[in-house]
Amino acid sequence: VYLNKRKWIEASTYPRFTMIGQSLGSVYLAWEALNKFTPQFYFDTSGYAFTYPLAWLFGCKVLCYTHYPTISSDMAERVKQRKSMYNNNSLISGR
Repeated sequence: VYLNKRKWIEASTYPRFTMIGQSLGSVYLAWEALNKFTPQFYFDTSGYAFTYPLAWLFGCKVLCYTHYPTISSDMAERVKQRKSMYNNNSLISGR
């Protein structure tokens, strides 16, 4: 099954607000995937936790190993300190 909405989870799609964009994009991609094929078990190995409630609404049993949080404490600390990085350019981090 080919998914057309894959670009919505790519970091390059979001030069700013990358984590928010990818989180919302993962729901959009999951919607497309679950409409094409709804499995009995929904396995997540990528850490797209925002898709779990959607899979549950489609009647799937959600199984996952989320090996990292969507937004970790070190990411939040960088925002608090207004640090610019590869996915948080100075235009955003300085505000």
